Parts: sequence; C-alpha cells; structure tokens
Amino acid sequence: MHIADMPEFKNRKQVLTCRPEDTVYDVVVSMTYKHFGAAAVVKNDELVGIFTERDLLVRVVGQGRDIENTQIADVMSSGIETATTNDSALLCMGRMNHGRFRHMPVVDSDGKLIGMLSQRDFIAFTMRELLEDSSKD
Repeated sequence: MHIADMPEFKNRKQVLTCRPEDTVYDVVVSMTYKHFGAAAVVKNDELVGIFTERDLLVRVVGQGRDIENTQIADVMSSGIETATTNDSALLCMGRMNHGRFRHMPVVDSDGKLIGMLSQRDFIAFTMRELLEDSSKD
C-alpha cells in the first residue's frame, strides 16, 4: 500500500507549521493546544526542518535554554527524511524505525509539504491490516 492510499493520510492532511524565527515557547503552545507531537518548519514555502517533542526535551530542556528567547531554527532537526504519496507505507515504516524518528513529512513532487505521518498513524494502519488478516483465519 502507498502512502496516498492510507486512510490515516487521506483523512487528515492537517500539518502544524512554524517558521524558523518563531520562539520555542510559541511553537510549544501551538503544539500543546492542537495536540501535535511535531511542527514542520517552513521558510518561503520550503520545508527546512522539523521540531518535535524530542527536540524540546533534548535540545531545549536538556540544555537549559530559555524557551521564550530561543528560536526554532536553533533547536530544530534539519536534514530530515521525507516521504511522497507514492512511497510504500511499509518502506516508510522501516525508514522511521531504522532512523529512530517518529514523524515523517510528506511532500509532493516539487518538495512542497502536503502532510505529516506519525508512528501512531502507522500503528493504526498496521492494526487494521492485522485485524483484516486475522478475520480471514
């Protein structure tokens, strides 16, 4: 199955985005309020990084940074892996597992951000597949 076929992708295309110059405080407030575990960092409509709960823990709290004065650009993950809608869901799950990351931005053929998948999305996908397989037995 391709990413485009996953109900978890088709039914939820919302992505929380922020700008590199946004403060950690402002982004964390948005993440908390909207129940997101990550925010895609976008500059001039281009994906330049991702800020995750793990980044908050390791790069902000773990380093004693001031959340009101630290910009996302200083603590985001860059060089992130992305997926396209034509990628195999199984391949993406493997990439996330091997790379030990929990969020994967989905981009179109021009590299523009169009969605975000999380480990939770893949768990829901896997559970549905397992339930369908077990009902055949």
